[in-house]
Amino acid sequence: MLTARSQSELRGRVYDSLHGVSDVYVAAVDARSLKLVAQDYCDMDGIFALSIGRLDSVHLRFRALGYAPLDTLLALPQREGISPYVEQMDPDSLYIRLEPAPLRLHEVIVEAEKTMRIRKDTVEFNVSAFRNGTEQVVEELLDRLPGVEVSDEGEIRVRGKPVRRVLVEGDDLTNRQYGILTRNLDAEVIAQVQILKSYQENPLLRGLRDTEEVAINLKIREEVKGHLSGMVSYGGGFPMRHDVRSNTFYLRKKSKVYALGNSNTIGMDPAGEIYSLMHPLDLEDEAPPGEDVKTLGVYTPAIPPLELKSKEYLYNRASLASLNTMMRPLRGMKFSSRFMFTRDWHQLSRRSFEAFRVGPSAFMNRESAEQALDQKYALGQLELRYDLDP
Repeated sequence: MLTARSQSELRGRVYDSLHGVSDVYVAAVDARSLKLVAQDYCDMDGIFALSIGRLDSVHLRFRALGYAPLDTLLALPQREGISPYVEQMDPDSLYIRLEPAPLRLHEVIVEAEKTMRIRKDTVEFNVSAFRNGTEQVVEELLDRLPGVEVSDEGEIRVRGKPVRRVLVEGDDLTNRQYGILTRNLDAEVIAQVQILKSYQENPLLRGLRDTEEVAINLKIREEVKGHLSGMVSYGGGFPMRHDVRSNTFYLRKKSKVYALGNSNTIGMDPAGEIYSLMHPLDLEDEAPPGEDVKTLGVYTPAIPPLELKSKEYLYNRASLASLNTMMRPLRGMKFSSRFMFTRDWHQLSRRSFEAFRVGPSAFMNRESAEQALDQKYALGQLELRYDLDP
């Protein structure tokens, strides 16, 4: 139905062979200037209304999903009450009929790579789906995975549970001192991250008793394996700020070598908390001899932390050199060596003052403090394991 109730409003009805068609896009274009004059969508009954002013002719365009498009030129008479028509049904009404035209889509194949996979007590993450291009070391990459949290001190937790070990292709190169690895290893070499929910280090107890110890296994990209690879990065700033990192590693199934170096003055401890290196956390499960050995208790002064992150206020000179190797010369035999030296020198200056007023008296208390802490730590470990039933 198309009626001209006045020279400013054009009303009509769009239908198919059975009923009115809703959600049809209707546009009116001036036949002379070809400018869009008005547009509307049909209601549930297929009725639309267009305000076209006092034009004498317009192009009407009808578009709807599932119907063939229709364009028609409409000449509007100057006398009120007389309506133009496309298909006249009665003296004052017109109907616009659309022909069905099913939309045919070409074949679409959607291929999606799973970002996470769960296998019994192991959760695998495809890290390429979680990268944003800003990750430099493994610690920053892990912090982007769902359920994984990394503290400012480098402690890793999975759904609130502390991570005891970070493995590389199934081997612990740092003997639970994973901060050395996660704070220095280049994030670009990581292909997958596996969360091991019930990790048991002692092979004699695997499958015999339950454990809630959590470990992380890093899977290395295939093109990196079997080749001597490395990375060196440098960053500098003012005043006297720098961050130098180096990684060299060689990974094969029966041998792994990982060497790293770090020197920075940006307030970062490249090895994690030195206290945690000297005093490993107590294991909750049985472990091979020597795993829970601690150094003698020695008082270590500490610089009280501020509310800000240490990188924002702490002046330091930190350095780290570490070499970790693992070899399997015979079936069931595993030889590991770990050597590390780290130094972390901190300096902090504080200035504060407090003003007091008691009655007519007023006074001010000024406080100045200079603190410096120089820590050095050297570690050497040799380990030989032999499984009687490999």
